[in-house]
Amino acid sequence: MKKPTTENGADSGSSKSQVSQERVLSDLDASLLVQVGLLGLAILYTLYFARFLLVPLTAALLLHQLLYSPVQWLHRKGLPLGMAAGLMLAGVLFLIGLAGNFLAEPAEAWLHEAPASLHELSLRLRATAGTGAIEELRELGEEVEELISVHEADAATQVVRIEGPGLLGNLAVGLEVAAAGLVIMIFTCFFLLIAGNRLSRALVALGSTADSRRRIGMTLRDVRKEVSTYLNTVTLINIGLGLAVGLMLWALGVPDPALWGVMVALFNFAPYIGAIGSAFVLTVVGVTAFDTLGEALLVPALFLGLTTIEGSLVTPMILGRRVSLNSLLVFLSVVFWGWIWGPAGALMAVPVTSSLSVFWAHFKRARIASEVAATAPASAGGASP
Repeated sequence: MKKPTTENGADSGSSKSQVSQERVLSDLDASLLVQVGLLGLAILYTLYFARFLLVPLTAALLLHQLLYSPVQWLHRKGLPLGMAAGLMLAGVLFLIGLAGNFLAEPAEAWLHEAPASLHELSLRLRATAGTGAIEELRELGEEVEELISVHEADAATQVVRIEGPGLLGNLAVGLEVAAAGLVIMIFTCFFLLIAGNRLSRALVALGSTADSRRRIGMTLRDVRKEVSTYLNTVTLINIGLGLAVGLMLWALGVPDPALWGVMVALFNFAPYIGAIGSAFVLTVVGVTAFDTLGEALLVPALFLGLTTIEGSLVTPMILGRRVSLNSLLVFLSVVFWGWIWGPAGALMAVPVTSSLSVFWAHFKRARIASEVAATAPASAGGASP
């Protein structure tokens, strides 16, 4: 009669231990989830508040990938590595300065006329869509303003206005930040270029085993190949698109076609969002350049036709599957990096995401290989007599 009691007690004890183990595991899962969430918030915080340093450093890494092959080619032809790197960076700075000097005056004129152009665009849209409802809303707004002004006059309320630095002040601060970032980018890229393969060999040496060193070398090689392929190809495609848009605007008689061609080429580094921004700007340009709305809308319509051909035919045909990123991932990466780092982040979103995807692919491959290596001895031991 005592034996069943003992078995029941053992079963009860084992069930209690299982329940306690499940509670411990659930607590550990909740704690791990909280830690991962805090780590993610810390990473976002760091990326955002350190953007004035991280943006030029990231741009330097991407520019290094773009100039690495030409610098190595010049070095193989007999030039010292420092001279080859300095020559390539001097060429980049010369092109930037030449473009800035050529486009500064028309860009300043268009920025000065931008408010009037937007006002003219709104007037034409009102004339096209009909002004009945808009006029009623305007009259209602005027009545509300009269009531507010009468109430403020009766109450004799003193209004205190705190004025900011203004447009010129913000522009001066932005130029200072951009100049500092440009200096950081150029010097960082120069030191990366003169380091040559020494930096890669130093990173490979961090591996503790021959297999880990081989994987690190493969990862670095694939990242360099992926990023350089994307940057070189997309740069040539965007230059071609900018030339096509500039020639199209010149044929239509739009003022300063070179300015808008350069703008389209730069904006096109940010997929989807760049095309939307270019279409909006070219719509305003068309309204200010032509008298009728039909002629004005011809400018963004032709641009959308060119960018559709580029996005659906030219880029897939040239890149093919060499840079394989999901379209949704590309769009979300542009939104995310644009939110974190502003316009510069949107322009660098695709190469940064492509690099991270290569790192992730190699990490998964290494993890699978380690799991297979860990299970292989156990399987061999179980199969042996």
